[in-house]
Amino acid sequence: QKTCDLWKAAVSGCQANRVAAMLKLRLAGVALLTLLSATVTAFGQNAPADTSRPVALVIGNGSYPQSPVDSVPGDARAFADVLRDGGFDVVYAENAKRTEIEAAISAFTRKLGWGVTAVVYYGGHAVQYQDRNFLLAIDSKIASEADVRTEGIDIDLILDPLIVSRPAGCVVILDAARKNPWQQIASARA
Repeated sequence: QKTCDLWKAAVSGCQANRVAAMLKLRLAGVALLTLLSATVTAFGQNAPADTSRPVALVIGNGSYPQSPVDSVPGDARAFADVLRDGGFDVVYAENAKRTEIEAAISAFTRKLGWGVTAVVYYGGHAVQYQDRNFLLAIDSKIASEADVRTEGIDIDLILDPLIVSRPAGCVVILDAARKNPWQQIASARA
């Protein structure tokens, strides 16, 4: 208790909240790694003996000109660090434009294989349109419903290769903010 009180006194209130949030995120990451490890042990018995290193795709977009989300890049960095510490081969993109997200997805999907453990983490804005989920790059320009399919990145570009690769264990975390100006455009006719 004394150590905690001293620590809180040494750090400003806002900074203490941010540090506490980062610690919670790291703890959640450790719990995730433990869960994946148990899942692979329990269900990965049919996996080949020579499974590759676990892989992860981590994308943290916060620098949207129209609607910034300041905390997302730091959260994504912390999550990527936890995964790296857990032995994952992490493909990372921060404040990424569409071409950078596509390159990261491509690099990640090349690392997938049968029996691999995989984690996907996306933090940033997303839009749901016609029962599909689209991730938004920081340079996405959505002015109409038609733009959602051309400017957004369909989550199936990540999910389909995961399904086909038959991983031993997989977790997909979409920490997506849907209260954004683009969701209103996509939902105009809903």
